[in-house]
Amino acid sequence: MSHRTLFRISLFSIFLSLATDSFAGDFAPVSFSGGRNFTFTERTDLRRYENGAYKGLTSREIRAFVEDVSTREEKKSGHLHFTGDFAITQKTKRNMQSVLPQINLAEECNFEMEPNVWFVQEERIICPEFRNFPVMPEEKIKAGESWTGESYRLVDPFDKAVFTKIPMLVRYTYLRDSSWNGEDVYVVKAEWATRYGLAYLDEDGDENLVGASGKHVANLYISKKSGMMLLCNDTVDETFNYSNGKSVGFRGTISLFTEFSPHVDKKEIAKTIEDVKLPELEGEKGGPGPITLEQTKAGIKLTLNNLQFNSDSAELLPGETQRLDLIADVLKKSPKSLYMIAGHCADTGNPRAQQKLSEERAQKIAQELIKRGIPSEQILCKGFGATKPLASNDTPEGMAKNRRVEITVLE
Repeated sequence: MSHRTLFRISLFSIFLSLATDSFAGDFAPVSFSGGRNFTFTERTDLRRYENGAYKGLTSREIRAFVEDVSTREEKKSGHLHFTGDFAITQKTKRNMQSVLPQINLAEECNFEMEPNVWFVQEERIICPEFRNFPVMPEEKIKAGESWTGESYRLVDPFDKAVFTKIPMLVRYTYLRDSSWNGEDVYVVKAEWATRYGLAYLDEDGDENLVGASGKHVANLYISKKSGMMLLCNDTVDETFNYSNGKSVGFRGTISLFTEFSPHVDKKEIAKTIEDVKLPELEGEKGGPGPITLEQTKAGIKLTLNNLQFNSDSAELLPGETQRLDLIADVLKKSPKSLYMIAGHCADTGNPRAQQKLSEERAQKIAQELIKRGIPSEQILCKGFGATKPLASNDTPEGMAKNRRVEITVLE
């Protein structure tokens, strides 16, 4: 290869680099502005080792739809309040093929954001795993300069539902400016060591976890506009040691994504429903039709009124096919959205059974929509039992109103 060809290749490489990463300027302190709902995904792909022996690949995904519920006073102070529906998918593969579509049962989680700290969360639940991370610089800095911040994680290496708090002293370095999904970002390197057991033990954590060591190196993409962490790619190498002599190690990546919810064409959805004539439901004269539509803060909500299930069962009766076909067509109008399916029951006096039944019915509707082409990874399910009635349960008509499934196109 000639020197001239090499020179041209070098110039082309520089051009490509400049096309994706601009020269770094100053990293100005960014406060989280809130005001928009977003989706959050935590994707884990880790090779697992027990006592040094390889045990396979652990793949898990936590997905959430997060809604800004801050009051006017909270927004003025910069101390924001959010609520999220988090769903955990434990991905199982057999012969490199996914076994069955996963239907994600969501759990509600409340958390906060402060002006320079993301995800302040004190509850001992696994969503999200990283807390108070990342920490933004308090003063303007230049490329190559660093700062530190204190964060922590909640870990459960043996999946015992016993979470242990692991401190993180993170060193951040501002690398350069770039763009991510069309948005201007700061690119930041984050590094920290896993240290547990010598100077610190979590009294409320797993009493059998006696030590942990390792390291994390992550690249963060921080939005210049909103201060949100849009992407984190974390390379993990750490080991946890237990009092019985066992150890479990993890090698691989943890990726975090934040995306603002896509626009939903409400007029198109309403027109799709209006254009299809469905038979009216039995019940009160002038009562709700087969499907009602409502705009909420979380998104446009479609309510399937008085769904016909077998008694105390999640098995649908014949005759619901047309309604489910229509709902699938409606959801396909917003192909990039997440869909929250919420099951509700009439009150029959057994809260535990009602909760279970409402979850099963929501998942049944999810299964029917998956059969009709709705991607399973875009569906979240919740059950509310009989806790959110629309009418009195003292009459058959009231019970029919309360027996429903709501599908929200999240935005």
